[in-house]
Amino acid sequence: MSRVFSGWLLLLFFVLGCGSGDDDPSASAGNSGAGAGGESGTSSAAGTGAPSYLPCSDDQRVGGFSLLTVGETMADPPLAAHTEFNGAVLDAVQPNDVWEELDAAEGCRLVVAPSVFCDPGCASSETCASSGCVPTPRTHGVGTVTLTGLASELSLMPSMSSRRYSLAAALVYPPYAEGAQIQLQAEGGDYEPFTLHAVGVPLLELAAGEITVAREAPVMLRWTERSDIGPARVFVELDIAHHGGILARIECEVEDDGELVIPAELVTQLVDRGVAGFPTITVTRRSVDSTTIAPGCVELEVGSQEIREVAIPGLSSCSNERPCPDGQTCQADLTCS
Repeated sequence: MSRVFSGWLLLLFFVLGCGSGDDDPSASAGNSGAGAGGESGTSSAAGTGAPSYLPCSDDQRVGGFSLLTVGETMADPPLAAHTEFNGAVLDAVQPNDVWEELDAAEGCRLVVAPSVFCDPGCASSETCASSGCVPTPRTHGVGTVTLTGLASELSLMPSMSSRRYSLAAALVYPPYAEGAQIQLQAEGGDYEPFTLHAVGVPLLELAAGEITVAREAPVMLRWTERSDIGPARVFVELDIAHHGGILARIECEVEDDGELVIPAELVTQLVDRGVAGFPTITVTRRSVDSTTIAPGCVELEVGSQEIREVAIPGLSSCSNERPCPDGQTCQADLTCS
């Protein structure tokens, strides 16, 4: 789903003590983990109640809902394992969410943020897109959203200020039984009602050990295989330069068979674009369903996620909680030099 739910962002918030932008009505309504993008369209679950694996494509996604179990993250301070639920629906696709694919191999792709320029500049109510200035997408309520199939039923109304959906109270971890049939019903508000279905995926467990990212070398990932609980895949995001302002990453969407090799040629291209402090990889086992409403495609993601800081030869990350070695200082991109 869309980028607001990106797992690496959670890690960086805890590392750096950043605040949340949930009340920004122009923010993108999405999740860590949907960039590879499937074909959007009417949910196959809508008529049968059977889950599908049907993520929205980036250029059609106007929002969605994410129920994630996030494993313990060894940040400074550590982030305990927890469950989170977030969602939002916009009235148009957010132009900054449609990234450009530069290369692809073995289920992975190298993508970069769109490069756009508007002259004259856009008005305060507009944003710059490839076609010029367009109205800034805004969030809309879709009425009460109810999730069933969890340990206890969950119903949420959107925030009055931001029109976003989020859960302030803690959910149990995990919030469902493995293989549970999970249904999300939006009663409708600014847009028509819709129903989406997903499967309660088993907790993801990445193999222990350091994950190294280096030029001319593949990145190896292994995780525990899952039982056959229905349609689910594994989505991976490798972002090694966020704090350097370099908007590039590798995204992979692969079968849930317990291992992934990110090709060396993609890794080399990503490293060559630059690195910065706190490079991370986010791995999500997920079940995804989508449907089309008036402004575009909306989706439900139910997933189990782990976030790891990766090692890059010669790079040391720094923050208030992680000072640099003697003789070095922390730079603006959160690297020691």
